[in-house]
Amino acid sequence: MTLHNESHISLSIISILDADNQITGYGFFIDPHGLAITCYHLISNLQNIRIRDYYGHEYDAVINKYYSSHRNDIAVIHIQKDTPYFLYFSHLAEIIIEVTEPVLSPGKTTWEFEDLRIDKCDYLLQTTGMHGLPVLEKDKLNVWGIKISDRYSRVLPLKNPNSTGQFGLLREYLSNTYSLRQYLRRNGEVRTIFNLQVLTAINNLIDKGIYLPEYYCSRDEETKIHTFIHSAGHLKFIIGDNGVGKTSLLAHAATLSISSGYVLFFSAWQFELRPHGLRGEIKRLLQQKLTDHPQETITIDDLMHTACNSIYNNQCIIFIDGLNEISNQFAGKFNSWIKHSIGWAKNTNIKLIITSTTPFYKHPGIRMGSFNVKETKEAFLLYNLPEKFKTISRLSHPLVIRLLHDISSQAISAVPDDYPLVATYIQRKCASIARLTNIPSNTIYDLLILLASHSENHWLSYDIYQHILKDHPDLVPILIQENLFFLSNNGIRIIFPWIGEFLTGESFDLHLPWDQLNPTQRKGLPWLIAKHSFLKQDVTHVMQQLLSSIVNNHPEKEKAVDILINTIQHLSHPDKHYTTIETFTLHEQNGFFLPQEVGPLVFHSHLSYPNQLKLIKIALSTETMSPHFIHFYFSCHIYDPQNLFLEPIAPFSTKQALHRYLEIQRDKTIDTIMQWLYDYDGVSDLPMINVIACIILHQFYCYGKTRKTSFNVRDKLFVNINKQDNTHLSPIIKEICSLIVASNPEFEYDFYKYCAELESHINILRRKSNYHFYIKWLPPVMLDIIRNTKTFDKLLSGITWLIRVPEYTEEMLHQTLILLKENKLNCRNCETLLSCINMEEYFDIIVPELISFIKNGENRHSREMCIGMLFTLKNNEEHNLVLIQHLALLMDEVPELDRKLTQQFVAALVKVPYHSKAYPVLNALIPKLLLKDLHIWYPIMKHLCREETCPYTLFDKLNWIRWAFNNLELRPLCTLTILLLNTKVMKDEDQIIALIKPVILRTLESSDQFYDAVLKKCKKKNLAIFYDILNDEDFKKFK
Repeated sequence: MTLHNESHISLSIISILDADNQITGYGFFIDPHGLAITCYHLISNLQNIRIRDYYGHEYDAVINKYYSSHRNDIAVIHIQKDTPYFLYFSHLAEIIIEVTEPVLSPGKTTWEFEDLRIDKCDYLLQTTGMHGLPVLEKDKLNVWGIKISDRYSRVLPLKNPNSTGQFGLLREYLSNTYSLRQYLRRNGEVRTIFNLQVLTAINNLIDKGIYLPEYYCSRDEETKIHTFIHSAGHLKFIIGDNGVGKTSLLAHAATLSISSGYVLFFSAWQFELRPHGLRGEIKRLLQQKLTDHPQETITIDDLMHTACNSIYNNQCIIFIDGLNEISNQFAGKFNSWIKHSIGWAKNTNIKLIITSTTPFYKHPGIRMGSFNVKETKEAFLLYNLPEKFKTISRLSHPLVIRLLHDISSQAISAVPDDYPLVATYIQRKCASIARLTNIPSNTIYDLLILLASHSENHWLSYDIYQHILKDHPDLVPILIQENLFFLSNNGIRIIFPWIGEFLTGESFDLHLPWDQLNPTQRKGLPWLIAKHSFLKQDVTHVMQQLLSSIVNNHPEKEKAVDILINTIQHLSHPDKHYTTIETFTLHEQNGFFLPQEVGPLVFHSHLSYPNQLKLIKIALSTETMSPHFIHFYFSCHIYDPQNLFLEPIAPFSTKQALHRYLEIQRDKTIDTIMQWLYDYDGVSDLPMINVIACIILHQFYCYGKTRKTSFNVRDKLFVNINKQDNTHLSPIIKEICSLIVASNPEFEYDFYKYCAELESHINILRRKSNYHFYIKWLPPVMLDIIRNTKTFDKLLSGITWLIRVPEYTEEMLHQTLILLKENKLNCRNCETLLSCINMEEYFDIIVPELISFIKNGENRHSREMCIGMLFTLKNNEEHNLVLIQHLALLMDEVPELDRKLTQQFVAALVKVPYHSKAYPVLNALIPKLLLKDLHIWYPIMKHLCREETCPYTLFDKLNWIRWAFNNLELRPLCTLTILLLNTKVMKDEDQIIALIKPVILRTLESSDQFYDAVLKKCKKKNLAIFYDILNDEDFKKFK
């Protein structure tokens, strides 16, 4: 590095001073007007920020809130001083491997410089630390990164806007304004105006509290916007309800896009709908920016030419936020204006990305809902919300999370309903304003209600605004400063629609019929109803009035639907009105409230979980699927997530809402869907909801959603069928099992071949909407295919499902036993028999066959699997007796499997109660088994020495322990001695000593090793026995 560059860098570095005027870290200047960058953690706890420059002069500094971020440990500060020596940002996306960093050696006051290589994986440098220092491109004055950690010597790269939040906007502006490359100077001046426009627009959103970059969490829609920017498209709408985060997404996307081309960001409330459409608005707003920041050689025509004629790699991207927020005074011009604007954009290389609550120009867009599970988790961390709130579904709504945070959510024990949540927020705002103005907070609250009631679509003229506040002129600017209203050339607008509608609801009484209210009051009516419901006042008559207007097709029915939907979302104690809500949902399935809108509504409502799922079931019941699509959804070999039934066409539809329930309350939701599966009267045709429930369960397992859990749809499906008389459910079992088998890829060829051999109309109907014909036609077809298949794997796959069909079970069972005798089943295949072993009607068939296989089969693993299945005792006492008798015979006849048989024998001893008929059979086998090999007598001894609560069983255990001490060889007796001392099955210490003393004496004849082991065990477990043995005269003779 040249001496000139070294001197320049040294002059640009500043020291950050702590409260004791000692250096706590460093920073460096990044423009000629006193702007500098340092680490956020260096200044976060300082009441006054002071810096020291190269010459030792000290200055006060202030933090720039727009570009500083505690999340990224970046702070931008400003001092009142010209700083001709500053470091530059390169706007070329070069890959930097070698860098230079300044180092202050111990005992020295001048900077030295070291060249280093970057570890690209984690940006670690083997350096000496000193956070806040710049890391530069080798031999240049261009900043590459900043040191943010002493301990790990970690460097934060400053080129990627995504990694440094809002700072990316500033960095891009500086790189264009102060570029060292002269041939880029004119291009830099143009980009400077564009970047300034984006800087100002987004900083304005930050000032108004609309966009909080420090609390922004990544959204899935970012990928779709990025894809659109790099595609050939020209227009993309982002559609979503108020408060779902459209503005934050757009501001964040603009921040990330500034390096992709020329970017502009406009809030639609700034627009005046001039005759030349969007082109005229852009020209007007850019002219304002050029007037505020004049350039030597750039004119407005240069800027417009750049915007309209930029090449592909530097296309102009225009972000327009809140198209629905254009002032009402332009309502008559809007349709023609937007049509003209979009037509103009399509004829240029401009890309438009527009947010709105409703789509315009019949153009498809990105539908944006509330946070998904991953985004909600990130938001909880950012907003520091209590973990106990995570399972509350409506806390996925970004605005609810924001309001909770703003009212100090950590201090509340329960999430308030929507009405008290917004009320608390507004009351705290009023209290804050009251402290600034000495005006009572109640007066401020009343004035806010008055302002809201006089608004039209949340807009007021400036004259009306001033007139209402004429007695309190101090409030005119303060209400704007406190982010309740914003000011534009078109008037005054309430910033948050929820706040405006809430305040409007406070301005009139509930007794007025809804159709006599003006449009502004109708928007406030849901909050007024929510207020009365929160106060536990009866709102049934209002709900019924709205429902009656909908059912009777009132001329303004669509508006009644909107009111009722918003009411349901905000209503406290809505379960009291579930009948009304359900009637509305059922009635409007083909009206203004479509089934796909049910899920998001109930997910964000205060309805109880069971009622939320009931309404989702109603919505899903309207689904119509052709047999082709049923077959498609059951085909587990298709692993594209887009093929999942719960992957909706539009984000956050009813299907996605159910998917979120599965993610946040999996077990409860699975149980509910299992109930849907069984919801059948046994008389009518099988409803679609049964098939849908099975598809959801089937896919939820097969697509890896529960690989870390024990849930298996094949094992859990129809699990309750045999517990009671459920014969009316037989059609469900037969038809759904047949659907699953038919969709199995192993049967695809056979199925199509079978269809082709039939009359052509059957195959045609299969692919169309004749669901009921298909589902009744399919079971005998699949049974016939299974009967005639020659391939073992396919046969077993079909049997696995069809064995669950009551009328097929015996046939499938016989087929399985044939495979078992032919030694074609392995351990996994044997599980097919598990569900049938304890069925009354099949017990006498399957048990003898399995006993025969255990005796004579060739596959040892399969035989052992059969032992585990067969001798897992249930509650049928007669069956248990038969099984125990077989077990006793097998322990004599099949010695090669005695380990597995002994394991089942001990399990049976634990399971079988003393009073059962099987107990004497088991008990009588114990002495015989104790005389066998180690792997048999050891587990039985362990069982005998376990503590026992049943006095009768305990009596038998103690008798067998005494029998063992009188009849067994020395080795098993030594083991039994240790086991007996290790447990409390025998309480009498004298009895224990009397039993074990002969054993110890016999071992002492050859060694005292066992004697020492007994003492060691007694010392831990029973000190009385320990001292008795230690002081026993008979033992001392051997010592």
